[in-house]
Amino acid sequence: MGAGFPWPQKSEKDQLVAQFEAIMDEFDVVLDRCAPETIAYTKCINENKVGDIAGIYKGSIKPGKLPEDVVSGTCGNEASDLAGCFARRESRYALVRKYCGNLNQAYEVCMMENNKNPYLCLPTVRSLLQCTRTAIDEKAPDLKTT
Repeated sequence: MGAGFPWPQKSEKDQLVAQFEAIMDEFDVVLDRCAPETIAYTKCINENKVGDIAGIYKGSIKPGKLPEDVVSGTCGNEASDLAGCFARRESRYALVRKYCGNLNQAYEVCMMENNKNPYLCLPTVRSLLQCTRTAIDEKAPDLKTT
């Protein structure tokens, strides 16, 4: 940019959206998206022409239970790692449901009511993230991701 042209300032809405996105990224870390395991498994099944990653995400297939994985061992280690990560993630979600249920419900209602402006749910999502961290830290420290 040339001299005399000021950088555009972020609006308050842009700042709130950025904060909301940052908190959602923190949720991904705390709850664990299983990204490395997913990438490794996807790479293996693509390279070996086996498996059904779409079926896994739909819930119709569980990693490590594919006929190819059981019979030939193809991608068996990757499938096992992904299944383990999914199980740990589900355990984290169970803690959220048990100890942060009201906040989780408030977050879902807020998001439905403000689906075009999710940043309006920032206070609710902050509280839910704090509750989630506390529940994991106090009730299942072995499930901590950070």
